[in-house]
Amino acid sequence: MEIVVYCVGKLDKGWSGVCCEYLERIGHFCRIRIVEIAEPRGKFRNPGESVALSSACLLEKIGESPLVLLDRAGKPCSSEEFSALLMGELERQPSRVSLVIGASDGVSDMLRKRARQVVSFSKLTFPHQLFRVMLLEQVYRAFAIARGLPYHK
Repeated sequence: MEIVVYCVGKLDKGWSGVCCEYLERIGHFCRIRIVEIAEPRGKFRNPGESVALSSACLLEKIGESPLVLLDRAGKPCSSEEFSALLMGELERQPSRVSLVIGASDGVSDMLRKRARQVVSFSKLTFPHQLFRVMLLEQVYRAFAIARGLPYHK
């Protein structure tokens, strides 16, 4: 079983150590990898053009894999609910589940419609790179909850 986290933009070095820590922890439960999509460059008439381009790149990379979109407009969930959702996706599609963090301006309707689930961690707005750390921590926590480990108190 594999989890692939698709992200738009590169991670700054300041965040990479924390991400590596969680990737290592998650690696005890399943394979996990990060796929970064370059942020669209150039002049765009409006943010929608950039969103459409980054979403098309994400969809091309993801292929037919089931995907869960992380989006502040998604369904709010607790850590326990996220754990149940993730474990359910891994049971339904044990070969690969894709978790998607779109561009800072959002994702296209096409990508949103392709998602099996659209999940929100909070109504708050977070820096894009911090959210990647938060997602990885919640994936680790999801496995800890599912396995009854003391990490989740």
